[in-house]
Amino acid sequence: GISNQLLIADSANGYTYNISLAAFAVISNSGSSIQSVVMTAPGSLYTAPTVSFTGGGGTGAAGTVQVIAQQCTGITLTNGGTGYTSAPTITISDSTGIGATATAYVTVTSFPTAIQDIECQDDFGLVELAGSQQWQQSSVADLTTWPSLYFSNTTGNQNYNVGIVSVHREIYLLGTQTTEVWDNAGIAYFTFQRNTSVFIEYGCNARASIAKANNTFFFLGQSPTGGKVVIMMNGYSPVIISTRAVNYQISTYSVTSDAYAMTYQQEGHEFYCITFPTAGVTWAYDMSTGQWAERASIVNGNQGPWLASCYTYNYEKSLVGDTNSGNIYQLDMLNNTENNNAITRTIVTHPFYTGGWIVINKLQIDFDNGPGTALNNWSLYISRDGGRTYGSAKPVVAQQDAYGMYRCYWLRLGVSHQPVMKIQTNANIRPIVLGAWANYSSQAAT
Repeated sequence: GISNQLLIADSANGYTYNISLAAFAVISNSGSSIQSVVMTAPGSLYTAPTVSFTGGGGTGAAGTVQVIAQQCTGITLTNGGTGYTSAPTITISDSTGIGATATAYVTVTSFPTAIQDIECQDDFGLVELAGSQQWQQSSVADLTTWPSLYFSNTTGNQNYNVGIVSVHREIYLLGTQTTEVWDNAGIAYFTFQRNTSVFIEYGCNARASIAKANNTFFFLGQSPTGGKVVIMMNGYSPVIISTRAVNYQISTYSVTSDAYAMTYQQEGHEFYCITFPTAGVTWAYDMSTGQWAERASIVNGNQGPWLASCYTYNYEKSLVGDTNSGNIYQLDMLNNTENNNAITRTIVTHPFYTGGWIVINKLQIDFDNGPGTALNNWSLYISRDGGRTYGSAKPVVAQQDAYGMYRCYWLRLGVSHQPVMKIQTNANIRPIVLGAWANYSSQAAT
């Protein structure tokens, strides 16, 4: 938002909310408003003049008159009005003053009706038009007025707009395959100008995947030469942060354009979380470690994407919105359930290779946890085909030693060429894994 105003838009209309006045309004896209008033004669002997606007086919215009040395030096518009088709007549009234005249200039207001994305910067509201290369700005410090001539088009490549984001007071216009950067050049009418020394050969596949964090921004990208990847901008350079494994998973999704993302920070770690609702999957990237993990929620007994769809930090709390309802949850590291439902946590190992048969005698996990927590609901599943399929759960042995350390272990796990271990638990605990080890021996292949 700008100047105590918030800009809200859907695919058909724009709305403003004035924070100071607690007023919500629909942005008019019909008729015109008075954009400015110019004094044509200052007159004389003025003490407390008032101004009125009549005719021109519109209503609602209002202003105040500035007086210096009993002369009218200017008129400040407090409301540009709506519906004007021509310049109204301006009347300056005062009990003693005479001779002051002024002319109104009308600007056509045209808020677009097919909006792809919105942004605000430098007291301007900005919108991208769907299915085009055009984007438009509001009047300065006024989100209710959108002059029809205050627009421009991306010019670097012929691909449609997908998203717009302001970073370091620069505007990034993301198309389907390329991205341009624009700066506030202070030009009359449309104030922004393209930075012609920058052209980014990656576009955006999903508008809602754009999210800012860690002094940069992230998005689900695509280029003219490849498939979908997750991009982090490093200055003007796009960096692929999704691993080959994550890229492969994304390539299997039938729909990716509906992906949405959010970022948040907790305990010094910043996360970029992207959800693919059609595929029913959420991936989370830890910016501190560079590691990816899958997030999931259990709804009505079924595992699906993570419920968190948006984030804010307020009242010293990390708050997220539920994508399936109007619920707001707190991300609390001391609460080990999700909306009172158990959280299923999964660890999957890399395949074990020795060039022959592997005999696994014991697998053990050591971790820290709160005293008195039962650990008998940990399950181990073994894949003997490199992670393609898994067998039934193996019984666990859980212990706590004299120093308060906890461990789970499994014995006599059989023989395999390339076993993969998957450990799961839905215990109401905070599982801090300290380490794991396996006791195994190898036999020559026959």
